[in-house]
Amino acid sequence: MTLDERLERFVGTWDPSLTREFLRYDSLLRTKSRRSLCAWGQTGPGPYWKKLPHWLAGRGGNVPREISTKFLDTVLWGQTCLFYSVRLQDDLLDGELSRSPLAPATLLFLTEADRAYSSVFNRNTDFWKHYRRALGTTVTGIIRVAEMHRDLAVPARELLQVYGSVDAVLSIGSLAVCVCRGMADWIPRVNAFVRELGKVLLALDDMEDFEEDLADGRLNYPARILLIGRRVGKADLSLMARTWHRHVRVEGFDEIKTTLLRCLSRAGDAIGPLRLQPAMELIETTRGAVRNLTTCKAAEMKGKEGKTPLLS
Repeated sequence: MTLDERLERFVGTWDPSLTREFLRYDSLLRTKSRRSLCAWGQTGPGPYWKKLPHWLAGRGGNVPREISTKFLDTVLWGQTCLFYSVRLQDDLLDGELSRSPLAPATLLFLTEADRAYSSVFNRNTDFWKHYRRALGTTVTGIIRVAEMHRDLAVPARELLQVYGSVDAVLSIGSLAVCVCRGMADWIPRVNAFVRELGKVLLALDDMEDFEEDLADGRLNYPARILLIGRRVGKADLSLMARTWHRHVRVEGFDEIKTTLLRCLSRAGDAIGPLRLQPAMELIETTRGAVRNLTTCKAAEMKGKEGKTPLLS
């Protein structure tokens, strides 16, 4: 059974109205997630957090234990449930689901994730320590980012640092593999990889949501750099959402690219010793997306202005 089939079966056990609401939400979420190569730089389908446990499970060498297919399937199902739990909570917090009855679904997914991991780890194993820490880090990060987006005085660098904590929950499936294989020394490397890659992917996502965030009164990471030097008040953000391309600090693109490339270098340094070639390839394709930022936004600005913008 695929993860999608398992998801469909699980939500099918809910109240029919909640099931219908979730399936509509999931359809919109998947449509939004189909980023162009220009934005994401990924060459294959599916998010990296579904692949990393496979890469770790298949790693050869002097490793104490192997991973069974059943164990890996359970771990990935638990990770999928955690993704939906925190993604729904994030969207509820942002106001994107302000009138949706989906709030109970966050608890249903969290409970199912706990049930899944409890079927392969007893409560005395070290896994639960990593589970609780990662989940707590993500919840705290989501709340802090929501607050910081609406605080115009927060420096961009501080916001980016908190971005690194938001994806911590997406490491849990991979940490489960590390614990099961008896390779605790892999865990800090996996955590650092997810943290640094998460900063970059959230920043790229910000570029896609630039206007939407401004219109909602949120100043995301790239907006704080590209519009720096302007006296921006909360009342100005909705207007700027329509006219941001006229106020961009062009050199800000280079600043963003330089910072995100450093994050990717740290991600590579962290995961490199584990010799996971697909992970290194993911870093390279994401590096290409970061380098493409200027070209992509230039094309968007050209379309808005009807002329060639001051970008190259």
